[in-house]
Amino acid sequence: MNLLLKLPRGYSAHATLKLALMIRSIFEKMKRMELVREAKPRRIKTQSKISRRSLLRALPQALTVYEPTPVILREKYIGTSACNFCINICPRKVLSSGRDSGPSLDYEHCSICGACVAVCPTGAIQIPNSTDEQLDAQISTILMNYKEEIKPKIILYIDSNDYHFLLSRFFEERLSFSLEVFPIELPTLGLVSENILLSSIIYGAAGVVISVLRNESKLDYLHILYQKTSAAKNILKSVGLDPNRIILVEFREDDLEFLLKKLDEFRPSIKVEQLEKPIAKQFAEDRRIRFDSIVKSLLDDRNPALEFIDYGEPCLFGDVTIDREKCTLCELCYNKCPMKAFTIVKEPNTIHLGFIYQRCVGCNLCSSICLENAITLKRYLSISRLLDDRPKTLISQEIVKCSRCGKPFMTRGKLRKIERIYEDIGVSDVDKLQSLRLCSECKKAKLVPAEYDKWFIYR
Repeated sequence: MNLLLKLPRGYSAHATLKLALMIRSIFEKMKRMELVREAKPRRIKTQSKISRRSLLRALPQALTVYEPTPVILREKYIGTSACNFCINICPRKVLSSGRDSGPSLDYEHCSICGACVAVCPTGAIQIPNSTDEQLDAQISTILMNYKEEIKPKIILYIDSNDYHFLLSRFFEERLSFSLEVFPIELPTLGLVSENILLSSIIYGAAGVVISVLRNESKLDYLHILYQKTSAAKNILKSVGLDPNRIILVEFREDDLEFLLKKLDEFRPSIKVEQLEKPIAKQFAEDRRIRFDSIVKSLLDDRNPALEFIDYGEPCLFGDVTIDREKCTLCELCYNKCPMKAFTIVKEPNTIHLGFIYQRCVGCNLCSSICLENAITLKRYLSISRLLDDRPKTLISQEIVKCSRCGKPFMTRGKLRKIERIYEDIGVSDVDKLQSLRLCSECKKAKLVPAEYDKWFIYR
């Protein structure tokens, strides 16, 4: 109630509705707290040493505390051999490559900055008390209820420590947020992703504000927060909406008036575009599917104003090109892709390798494991391709048939590779090597061509 001190008496009904919405949103979030059980306990750090004299003061040495350290969801984990965005982005390097069970996390030294959560393309890393599902429930509860009674609504994302600091200062100085501003307290702003920001717009927020109190603890994730904010603004611009509906405000402890001034300037500047089509599902477990549905709802059957978007680094979208002279269609990329972005279509005489841009997270595994170095990955975000779930054919190759039995047994690319190996050892006319065009069964049954080939090579 401290935030409502300055409201005129005529606003009391709206203030009560606002308070009711905020309480209800917290209850909706608490219904989805199952993941908290997996949070690892951390020992309380203290400089005290246990002695007879200071036993009580040193008691915290033996205590543990539960903090919202990141939890790895094994069912969404695609492997550090494929994707290592979280490991590369971690400012304290407490994440390391693990086995199939997932990356290992040094819980004692984790600062809970949330950067790993924000960059994970599948949502495999979550902070237990602010998961994607919990935040979605909290945001939708605030924005999709009492739409006519309280409008416009502005969502304010704020760090938990900063929020408690503001509450105490507001109480001392008799200040408050305006009626339209709904603060959402997060354990860290580092977990804010473009999904969270754009969901707020979809559910009906007139604007979104990320407030950052300047201090050293924010340095671990501030660059990621700026990148995600910029990406969300660029996506709004590409779909023809006002990108200035999302702003990031930095303020100092001794200058709270600056934050309130920015909020007062922000309110009249926003122009609300009505979105008639809601997200297909209130919450989609797959983070990429959710992102696709958000962008589709924002477009509302319109063509994108901008085709390519500056997403920033790390970019979680990739496109693949194939060197057709090198590719043998061995299907290794198809079998190993953790996101199933490659497709294979086999016809009687031809085999086709396709690629679905919508599924690719830009992990670059396909390029790194390609034995022929035939795959090139380029990271960029294309709105039209993101919404197209049809595979694009990368390469088609003829299937070579056995010269004896007529059975298809090898792609043209594999045959070409074997012919080049023979050419490298000095064979001048590989077309005369009859055994290359025999399937394995016919090679065992008919030895004459193989003996002929030996004579031809070593004569």
